[in-house]
Amino acid sequence: MKHLLPLLFLPLFFACHPESPEDLLADVRAKTAMAQSISYELHEIWDNRFMGTADTSFSTVKLYRNEKPTWDYDYIKESESYDSWLIGERSGLDLHDEGIAIVRTEEETMANFQNDAPNFTISSAPDYLLGLPDWKFQCDTSFAGRMTKMYTYRSSFSQEDTVTYQCYEYLFIDPESRRVVGNRFINFINERTNQVVSFWYENYEEDQLEPLNYVPVRNYAQTTQTAYDASRTKGQITVGEPAPDFVATTLSGDTFALKDYRGQRLMLDFSFIGCGGCELAMKEFNRPGFKLADGMKGVYLSYMNKPKEISTHYKDKGMPFIAIPEARDPDRMYGIYAYPTFVIIDEEGKVERVEVGFSEEFIASIEER
Repeated sequence: MKHLLPLLFLPLFFACHPESPEDLLADVRAKTAMAQSISYELHEIWDNRFMGTADTSFSTVKLYRNEKPTWDYDYIKESESYDSWLIGERSGLDLHDEGIAIVRTEEETMANFQNDAPNFTISSAPDYLLGLPDWKFQCDTSFAGRMTKMYTYRSSFSQEDTVTYQCYEYLFIDPESRRVVGNRFINFINERTNQVVSFWYENYEEDQLEPLNYVPVRNYAQTTQTAYDASRTKGQITVGEPAPDFVATTLSGDTFALKDYRGQRLMLDFSFIGCGGCELAMKEFNRPGFKLADGMKGVYLSYMNKPKEISTHYKDKGMPFIAIPEARDPDRMYGIYAYPTFVIIDEEGKVERVEVGFSEEFIASIEER
């Protein structure tokens, strides 16, 4: 019996040897790479730290392996507000609120799917995530009610003067199902959390799909990406036009009428809380000693934010301009399609300049020297 004990315990020793996190990651990578098709339900949570709220969305995603210059898979992503798809060398977007089907040409598709800048459908797909080379195991943790292995890596880092920007990605793998069940990325500014975006996956199916085929909604107006982009800018106010008059209620409850400011230059700042460029611009406007040039008066217009949201957000930061909440009518009248947009109006009430997006050069050009 003494001679048998080592032989009896030897198989037990090897059977109890735990799988390393690195072996698990390698196995899940191999398993996912072998799948011809993958489908899942995707939950997204976009944490808005500026407003203390979170935006959520739900979609179904279907992937079918079809190696090509754009990506390794065809895909269809369907959600309440839009559907997006990539089939072969063509792609598109159905905008349900607008009743528009964008069908991109091959050239537009190639321009929209650069390997170094994938869209969120691709960058949140398990196959893409698993293909990233720098995952390092961090710890065992719970994610969406499951015990998982968590892996992480720093995906970006930059520094401007005394401000550092970095982003960390997190991958959550369920050892039992041997699948990716979650992904999270966190942006930090000077080591303080700036934004958290989480994805989690449910109802996986593998190798259950036929090759994908997508037909845009029949009664939607069909257009190309180039034509759609041109139509968005077409309605925007242009230099030399009379600035459309409007009347609105300010944050302080006063009545603002644009015509009352004839004879003075104005800068209309179309922004909203949580927009990155909008926040950067407001940070400049709140900089000690900053003044708009030539006695120009600033007007902050947010189409989406309620008075309480603006008051709370700028309580400590300061609001240097006249603020107009829920400014949907001015937004529409001026054809605003991107944020921030700055419209400078001259003393005669005509549009002097339109600037779309944040740039340090624009801020410098309107600052008093």
